[in-house]
Amino acid sequence: MHILEWTANVFGLMIAMISAVTDARTRKIYNVVTYPGVLVGFIFHTLAALLTQRGIAGFLFSLYGFLLGFGFFFIFYWISRGKKMGAGDVKLYAAVGACFGFYATLYSLVITALVGLLVSIALLFPVFYMVIRTGRLSTLQDYKNYPIPYGTVIGISIAIWVIIRMVGLTENLILPFYI
Repeated sequence: MHILEWTANVFGLMIAMISAVTDARTRKIYNVVTYPGVLVGFIFHTLAALLTQRGIAGFLFSLYGFLLGFGFFFIFYWISRGKKMGAGDVKLYAAVGACFGFYATLYSLVITALVGLLVSIALLFPVFYMVIRTGRLSTLQDYKNYPIPYGTVIGISIAIWVIIRMVGLTENLILPFYI
C-alpha cells in the first residue's frame, strides 16, 4: 500500500474519531469534518494510483467506497425522513468510504451493525428494567424518541476495523470477499 493510501486511511480514522466525540457531546457531525474527508479520500487514492501506474483505479477505489457508505446510510436516512438517522451520519460514512474503499467499508458496515446493536441494548437496558420493575408500559413512551448517537457507533466501529486490519486478521475473516 502506498504512503498516500495509508495517509487517507489515517485521515479516515481521525474523521471517525472526531465525529464520534462531537456526536456524543452535541449530537452533531460537522460538515467541516466530513467534506474534507471525502476530498482527501478521493485525492490521495487517485494520486497513489497515478504514481504507481494504476491509472484511475484509485479514483474508482474511493468512488465505490463512497457510494457504498453514502448509499447504505442514505436508505435509513430516507426511510426515517431524517428523524432517526441524521444527514451527518450519512456524510460521515461517505467520507469513511472514500478514505477506506469498498471492501473495508463493507466489512466496517458489518462491525457497525454489531456495535450499534450492543450500544442500543446498553442504552435501552435501564428502560426495559424500569418497565419490568414498575409494570408500566407508559415508561416506554418517555424514551420513544431517545436519540442514539450513531456517529459514536461509527467511530467505534472504524477503530475496531483499523485494529483488525493492523493485527492482520482480515485474511482470516470468513466472508465472500477478500481485501
